[in-house]
Amino acid sequence: MRTKVILFLQKFLGGLGGFFQEAPQQGVGRRPTTFLLDSARILCYHYANPSRKEIPMRRLVFLPVLLLAVLAVILPAAAVPAARLDAVITVSGEAARLTDGKESTYLNLPAGASISVDAGGSQIAGIYLVFDRIPAAWQCDAGISVLDCGQNGFLHEYVEIPVAARTLTLTFPAGAAIAELSVWSAGELPDTVQVWQPPLDEADLLLFSTHSDDEHLFFAGILPDCIDRGLAAQVVYMTQHFDTHNRPHEQLNGLWAVGVRNYPIVGPFPDLYSTSLAAARTIYAGQGYKEDAFIAYAVEQIRRFRPQVIVGHDVNGEYNHGAHIVNTAALQKALEVSADASAYPDSAAKWGVWDVPKTYLHLWPERTVTMNWDKPLAYYGGMTAFQVSNLGYNEHYSQHWTWFTRWIRGTTAAPITAAAQIATYSPCAYGLYRTTVGDDTPGTNDFFEHIIPYAAQTPPEPETTVPPETTVAPVTTAPPVTTAETTAESTAVPALGEADGLPVGVILPLGVVVILIIALGSVLGPVGRKPKR
Repeated sequence: MRTKVILFLQKFLGGLGGFFQEAPQQGVGRRPTTFLLDSARILCYHYANPSRKEIPMRRLVFLPVLLLAVLAVILPAAAVPAARLDAVITVSGEAARLTDGKESTYLNLPAGASISVDAGGSQIAGIYLVFDRIPAAWQCDAGISVLDCGQNGFLHEYVEIPVAARTLTLTFPAGAAIAELSVWSAGELPDTVQVWQPPLDEADLLLFSTHSDDEHLFFAGILPDCIDRGLAAQVVYMTQHFDTHNRPHEQLNGLWAVGVRNYPIVGPFPDLYSTSLAAARTIYAGQGYKEDAFIAYAVEQIRRFRPQVIVGHDVNGEYNHGAHIVNTAALQKALEVSADASAYPDSAAKWGVWDVPKTYLHLWPERTVTMNWDKPLAYYGGMTAFQVSNLGYNEHYSQHWTWFTRWIRGTTAAPITAAAQIATYSPCAYGLYRTTVGDDTPGTNDFFEHIIPYAAQTPPEPETTVPPETTVAPVTTAPPVTTAETTAESTAVPALGEADGLPVGVILPLGVVVILIIALGSVLGPVGRKPKR
């Protein structure tokens, strides 16, 4: 009976080992897992085979010691949740506004004001501030170190405290408007704490969104698809919403919800409504924004991010929104001059020039593509790009009363669950407006056909000097083309403690199983072996 049980356990562990070995793309840990499983299988084989020589006890003792050493590496690296510390916050004014959990309430601090934070006996690993308006530079005094903060112009800013500190003093030389302040211990931060990275240096895809929420509506599916494929996507907004106290937060919360981690670029232009290009230009000119200002803005973003692909709005503004129309009209003109250093020379001097390989416009009627935003994405655990974009739109609470909500979600009687269900202003319908790399293959429906993402590009080799008498025949190697079906897999190997995303709740029981097998075998000895006399 014992033999059958152990042999069954051996086969079971072998099956698990095969699963973990063959399914790394599912985010499952491989190296620590297969080590544990292989150890268990070897021991099972030994204990179930009476013909094998008995393993000396000193070697059996070595195995659990080695196992415990591996677990000692894995377990400390496993995610331990950070705790929100119950710190005492002292500030002139209504300090309760900083901890009420509402982004709509905020505290205005005058120039030179400071906030004291006392975590009692707890050590502070970081602080998270949600500003009502983008702050000027400010300082965080941690006792033995003063940190310069606010350098990136983030509305939501997490500051890591690199030294042991239980008290902090935050100083705002130019004043600040702060909605929320929270203090955190060491560990994995919850998803409500946004640790933004600066905008990209180079973008595989540059999305020209007019408003905060267009990226989840008319451009639904694009950002999740890029993230799932490991492509670098940068969002650029034409308008800013600082005439409100909620939409700037909704903007960041929505991007964060779909997985964007590089901070967006938010333009200087106000959100003004009109229903035609002529009316939009007139109303914006009345506010001091001439047509050239929009073109200059678009040119600078192109030169700064050097995108492989640009996606822009419908030339008719989807539902005839004048700001959408102005945005795309400026983009069309910017595309023709972004590679010309004499046009808008200031941005050319700062960023260089760039000719965009491919540009797609929403609903463009020529060289059309129909994107599939309804296929399951592994990165999101099987959710579709359209479903993920809905999560982003869900953060835009101030817009839920509008017709956009019915457009993207339908009604109770007729719900919309797939992007393909939307016929009017379909988020799947695009056209290749401009290309320097050739037309798309009909039916491919991939923004990145004929494009090599930056991460897959081979850096140029350093130039070498060839002796004059030597003739070297040039060799041209065609680079691989990445499409939706043939995205290059990452070859990065995670650290052992990362376990490739395997939860510690799985690794630990596997380790316990191996230890139990060792203990069982040590007590019972190999099955069927006669005791020595």
